[in-house]
Amino acid sequence: MRKLFLFLLLFQVKSAFSDEYVFAGLGDVRESIKSSGTSASSSNPVFGIAVGYKFRKNLALEAEYTDFGSTDLTGGTASGYSAGIFGVATMPLCGNCYGNNWSLFGRLGVADTFLEFKPAAGYNLLVPTSQSKIAPALGFGVQITNGEPAPKMVRLSYGRYTGGKGATSATFSAFMVTVGIAF
Repeated sequence: MRKLFLFLLLFQVKSAFSDEYVFAGLGDVRESIKSSGTSASSSNPVFGIAVGYKFRKNLALEAEYTDFGSTDLTGGTASGYSAGIFGVATMPLCGNCYGNNWSLFGRLGVADTFLEFKPAAGYNLLVPTSQSKIAPALGFGVQITNGEPAPKMVRLSYGRYTGGKGATSATFSAFMVTVGIAF
């Protein structure tokens, strides 16, 4: 239910602006989880959606939801997601190269990253089964934008998020390909 609420909130934020855009994407996430002296890492598919508003040609504000999926660990599974707000700065690379505009972008913001452990039968966890942590998050990548009136955009991006607290910590490093449209 919390995921659905965050997803709907993002679309309500989008509708409040006049110079907005929306992205949806798939990719791969590497999860690194440390708990009470043990650690595990894995790689999973990831899904994300973001809405943004351009203040200026090279400056925007984005709200994002990213689902990190579920990973099998010794003694159970872990899953997570993140919802955050980011400032986005772009730097043009090449205008009208092969019919597209290319630019680099950087994202810096804060995200609430949720992490949940589900122990296997007979396995007792020494840490809380669900945790949420608000922490800085960052990302960067390359963006391709084509023509008006409704430009279509493609991004190849990397993002890093931090979750967990106390005896458990986690980092999520996601590579994503996202496709979007500006309104």
